Amino acid sequence: MLTPPVPPNEALRLNALKALKQLDTASDERFDRITFLASRLLDIPQAIISLIDTDRQWFKSCIGLDDAETSRHISFCGHAILGDDIFEIPDTLKDERFFDNPLVLNAPYIRFYAGAPLKTIDGFNFGTLCVIDQKPRSLSNHEREVLRSLADWAQYEFSLPVIHETLDKVLFQDAKLAAILNTVVDAIITINEQGLVESLNPAAVKMFGYAPAEIIGKNISHLMPEPYSKEHDEYLKRFLQTREPKVIGKGREVTGKRKDGSTFPMELAVSETVVSGRRFFTGILRDITDRKASEALILQMAQTDHLTGLPNRALFADRFRQAISIAKRENHVLALIYIDLDNFKPINDTFGHTVGDKLLRMGAVRMQNCLRESDTLARVGGDEFVVLLPQIENKDNAQVVAEKILDVLNQPFDLNGKNVTISCSCGISIYPENGADEIELTKRADDAMYQSKKTGRNKVIFAN
Repeated sequence: MLTPPVPPNEALRLNALKALKQLDTASDERFDRITFLASRLLDIPQAIISLIDTDRQWFKSCIGLDDAETSRHISFCGHAILGDDIFEIPDTLKDERFFDNPLVLNAPYIRFYAGAPLKTIDGFNFGTLCVIDQKPRSLSNHEREVLRSLADWAQYEFSLPVIHETLDKVLFQDAKLAAILNTVVDAIITINEQGLVESLNPAAVKMFGYAPAEIIGKNISHLMPEPYSKEHDEYLKRFLQTREPKVIGKGREVTGKRKDGSTFPMELAVSETVVSGRRFFTGILRDITDRKASEALILQMAQTDHLTGLPNRALFADRFRQAISIAKRENHVLALIYIDLDNFKPINDTFGHTVGDKLLRMGAVRMQNCLRESDTLARVGGDEFVVLLPQIENKDNAQVVAEKILDVLNQPFDLNGKNVTISCSCGISIYPENGADEIELTKRADDAMYQSKKTGRNKVIFAN
């Protein structure tokens, strides 16, 4: 077993870790959300935010593992903090560094590991966001981007308290120290007890589009859209009267308004400072437009079939459960059509997978054109598709849709100058006639589809 080497800057690294003040603290929803997303989006059972202490790795957040810490001597994360890239072990039993590691031979029986190092704001690797599986695998380029994006998110959450503490020490004390604020990437705005802007750094000028002279002395509500701008003064007044910190000391997502009137999502963390008897509030603001877009893209990719762009099995299952719940509540009928392309494998074998993939994409478009906007078409396997018809009058409606699909798929496909023909076999189950939940309805539709194949293919059969 290869023991993790100690980094050359270990003393400074440990000081940076201790400065975060996170070791042995309570669980935190901000970090639990990140490990949950890592596990869900990468489809890996265990996700951990691990902090590498002197002789242990301590878990700030953990999904799928009961331990709160393990020895650094046997840790994988101890290796991951040695570099800046994702540290990945596709199969531990085939890696001479780890095949005899106790965490491989005993619980949690690690076969796959990938860890993205986490950095402090001054550049020290203090821990990792890692994912673990009990079977070998490897991350795709897209999955590596997802892991790195989530790790960047975790880094930011760790950095906020440190930034606030630094600001409390330097703000208003010295011109040289205050100049530090001019180099900070995040926007920093200071207001007084009346909510009037006292100062803002260049990043805030760039973010909101106001020159300092245009906003200093004005109410901070100028930087907020309705209804938040009207509510702000009341929030501030209530805090000064009750001292209930609903916003102070906590990070939250809010909406900002630029000088041109456009709005954007931002993350805001507010701290309170008293200098020479005067009370100030300092807000650190970060434009999270790109992060929101990345999160939306990550979620879309996690729910979408990469080849056809259709919903994948996970998203379809969620929609199916919701449709059944509505059907029960409103007492109406729905149908599930299970579709399997006939003799698709010979097309792949004859013309190659590139042609086969093109056929799947073209077939998906044809099937989609047979459906209503409220219907859902999903790809759930190599050449398997399902259609959810969430509200129909009777089973005849499902028959009509299925026969349309048979007809459009029977039309020749022009694939790189080659005319290719296919057919499909369809099985249909009806709620509530054939089942009361998604498991039973899927099984009945699948059985009917196989019955279609056994009895000649290219036909529609209803579940018994």
